[in-house]
Amino acid sequence: MSVRLFSSPSKSLANPAYNDLIKVMVPFQKLSYESLTDITPFLPEKGQRFCDLTPGNIFMWRNEYPSEYAIVDKTLLIKKDYAPNESAFLFPLGDNIEAALETAEAYCLATQKKLAFYALSKEQAELLSARYPHHQVLQDPAWSDYLYNLSDLRDFPGKRYESKRHNANRFKRMHPTALFKIGTKEDEPRLETFLDTYVAENKDRDISLEEIALTKEMIHHFCCIKAQMGYFELNGKIIGFGMGERQGDTIYQHIEKALREYDGIYQALTSEYLKTFGGDALYVNREEDDGNEGLRSAKEQLHPLELLEKRFFEVLNPIDLLKAPSLFSSERLLFVPMEETDKARYFDLVSDPEINRYWGYDFHQDLKPGEEVNPDFFYRDILAGYREKSCWTYMVKSKTDERLLGALELYDFQNDGSAEIGLRLFKEAQGQGYGKESLHALIAYAFNNLGFHELRVESFPENAPSIAMIEAVGFQKTSETSERIHFSLKK
Repeated sequence: MSVRLFSSPSKSLANPAYNDLIKVMVPFQKLSYESLTDITPFLPEKGQRFCDLTPGNIFMWRNEYPSEYAIVDKTLLIKKDYAPNESAFLFPLGDNIEAALETAEAYCLATQKKLAFYALSKEQAELLSARYPHHQVLQDPAWSDYLYNLSDLRDFPGKRYESKRHNANRFKRMHPTALFKIGTKEDEPRLETFLDTYVAENKDRDISLEEIALTKEMIHHFCCIKAQMGYFELNGKIIGFGMGERQGDTIYQHIEKALREYDGIYQALTSEYLKTFGGDALYVNREEDDGNEGLRSAKEQLHPLELLEKRFFEVLNPIDLLKAPSLFSSERLLFVPMEETDKARYFDLVSDPEINRYWGYDFHQDLKPGEEVNPDFFYRDILAGYREKSCWTYMVKSKTDERLLGALELYDFQNDGSAEIGLRLFKEAQGQGYGKESLHALIAYAFNNLGFHELRVESFPENAPSIAMIEAVGFQKTSETSERIHFSLKK
């Protein structure tokens, strides 16, 4: 008896056996301001100037996108939930990238979530692509950070900055008593009052009240992230302020708010902030535009030196998270990876023409000139399939005496998350319910352990016993041709 099954796209891969292990392997902790002493030594990553790698950005958005972290063998792993039941990791920061990636994989196996990474450089995406063959890499201009020469935004030099320089000077001429001051903890209540005034002024504009709430929180904790805060004061009233931090040779400007009734205040605020806090830094990162056309236009008018492109990486097939096939079982059967002691009996199974009549694949087509067909040929092929994750073959054995009854195969892994499944049994194992039991075990394992949500089966029309078995375990016919009948079973 032989039958072929196909599985359709899955959302995730998980194994409940990892649930206890995850507590040890993945000691994730909620990000809090007390966590800063743990994570700041890893920031920033050398050669990276993404705002996502700054304490200010990480902590500003940690509640909006619930975030946790773990330190694995001197390597930082940050995880955030960007949608319900959807998490993504920053690329590991530290000495042992391999250990951190294995930790991320174990987390996704245990939680039935896709493995994904955000804010990746091109080089990091390429590294992950080599590790996880079934993947997609997304890139959106809205995610790119705007990087500028600090001296350009500090001084607004030359003709191309003439209008910006004019606006900043006009503000100073119109408001000669306006003073730029360094913010302190004592200024927090006044800055909150300013933000309330800012919201009232912009009540008819497209502003984010969530961002305002996050800004207020940052004001109260700016010392924790070692941020620099400065503001313009006019007649005892705060009319604009900015907050940022320095990492390496770059100033990251996280927040900049001002009252628009004061013409030129934004240009003046940018310039004075960098004159006060820029020091010998070379660059300014003014973060993403998030697809907001008005914000994009404003950032482009400042003539960025470079757009720092960021990538989102998602593993599409669960096979990429597994190191090797693992044992599963049913009431009477064991499904185990092949051992060398199985090769002679397995050779009998795959070389029997009657058993393989409906298998749909002839191994002879893969033989190299002069290559001999023997048990070692198939054993090597199966081990290569394990190693390359091209085909995982399970021996179907009796629990009572570990006698080999047949084989299951999981293979042809696609980027849509699908995989083909095959089952064949020795003649003497047929007619005893082992086929149904194997399929029931496979369905339970695929749905409950591997996280697939649909299985499909394909059969030759003349293979009546297999069709009856397929329908008996719950598969529904979806289409039919003269050569194949297709069935599907959803979780």
